[in-house]
Amino acid sequence: MKIFQKFMSFILVIAILCSFAFAANYTDENKITHLEAVNVLTGLGIMEGYPDGSMKPDGDVTRAEMAKLISVIMNDGKDIGSMYSGACVFADAKTHWAAGYIAYCHAEGVIDGRNETTFDPNGKVTVVEATKMVLGALGYDSQNEGFIGATWAGKVLDVANDTDILKNTDNVASAANASRQIIAQMLVNALEEKTVYYAGGSTITV
Repeated sequence: MKIFQKFMSFILVIAILCSFAFAANYTDENKITHLEAVNVLTGLGIMEGYPDGSMKPDGDVTRAEMAKLISVIMNDGKDIGSMYSGACVFADAKTHWAAGYIAYCHAEGVIDGRNETTFDPNGKVTVVEATKMVLGALGYDSQNEGFIGATWAGKVLDVANDTDILKNTDNVASAANASRQIIAQMLVNALEEKTVYYAGGSTITV
């Protein structure tokens, strides 16, 4: 049984409402299609721009960056990377700047490696990979939902299409690299979704 509960805490609700009035004033703001989503995550301290004042909205997001974004959002804006930095199980990420975020997300069942020893932290995250990670953050279990094996991507999209995670994401191809602003939109969508808890048999909604 899958039980659904609201993901967004009261604190995040207030923060998001306040952030609608927050203007990041990025130097390349005219290139940001998903400005509201970017402003929300900037206002919450979850997404940052670059030292030159730009956001680079169409820049690719790495798997390591995705791990950080998700770990921070799952902890109500707190940066917990240093707490888990020594717990990373992936050989290619143990000394990476994002080791703690990767370790946390892996321990929470949010992300998987390319295999048991390789995470590929600098690899670009695709839309479907990001979707799987967001679903994991909401509590969807890879084993229960079939997010493993050769057909994992199709299963991920099937579940995602029953939610609003991909709402307003411009119908970007699932195999394409996910841009910073598309990830921002997905994460803001996720804040309004429900978390999933498994308790056996059928599916109910609370």
